[in-house]
Amino acid sequence: MLKQVGRNLDVCRAVMTGGIEAAVAVDMECARATVRAGMRLGHLGHLVQVPRADVDAAIGMAPDHVTVFSMEKAREVAAAAARVGREQPLLARLYASGDEFYSGHEGGFPAADIVRVADEIDALDGAAFAGVTTFPALLFDPETRALRRTHNLLTLEAAAAALRRAGRGRIEVNGPGTTSSAALSVLAEAGVTQVEPGHALTGTTPLHAVEDLVELPAACYLSEVSNLYEGLAFCFGGGMYVDPVFPPYQVRALVGRDPGSARLLDAALPSPAAIDYYG
Repeated sequence: MLKQVGRNLDVCRAVMTGGIEAAVAVDMECARATVRAGMRLGHLGHLVQVPRADVDAAIGMAPDHVTVFSMEKAREVAAAAARVGREQPLLARLYASGDEFYSGHEGGFPAADIVRVADEIDALDGAAFAGVTTFPALLFDPETRALRRTHNLLTLEAAAAALRRAGRGRIEVNGPGTTSSAALSVLAEAGVTQVEPGHALTGTTPLHAVEDLVELPAACYLSEVSNLYEGLAFCFGGGMYVDPVFPPYQVRALVGRDPGSARLLDAALPSPAAIDYYG
């Protein structure tokens, strides 16, 4: 999940050295950063749709999967793929009553229609139905200090079961959300086939904040201070959003021209509600 590491090329290269060859791109900026880093584009359109004007560029990056929220977008992606002789595997984003989404992430196909949707996608020249996805499948619960399964995960399980009953064999079940090694067994039991770790790779998911997990904090975010004001350091902090599962808290940073002179200051970032979750 490239946005969660600030689309950092050095992190990409370290991850590839560790054996992970592909990344998920939330948007086109993430997709372009993935390609610049030399990584394979594993999944595009995860939380927001690819704009119509960028669809040709997206297909040119040869993503393993593209998520679509509607047949209109599926047709756009399929047409772009057909123009270059490609059959693009598509994941259908789903929703059902009781599912939960972060503000601005809502959308998708009604889960009850998934068999029909799969058939309609397969009928498009340039596209093939590959599976289903949602977000979030898991969330950190600050009250229990543990991961909880969301209703979205139940929606994925039910949709996959309906597809199998309709005679479909291999179905990708993409279940992202607070993904770390601590979550893998829960997701596997639910039939999830694709996970998308981001902060887990640097040991900084919400669960890592309260439990000692296998993954250790492994990245230092080096940025530029824009200005100082009454003890606050105003920083350029793209990718450093405050996870909305936590109540508001003060972000802190070491500020200085070199390690010897650095001192701890409160860092000024927007409130959780105002933070750009994509960047």
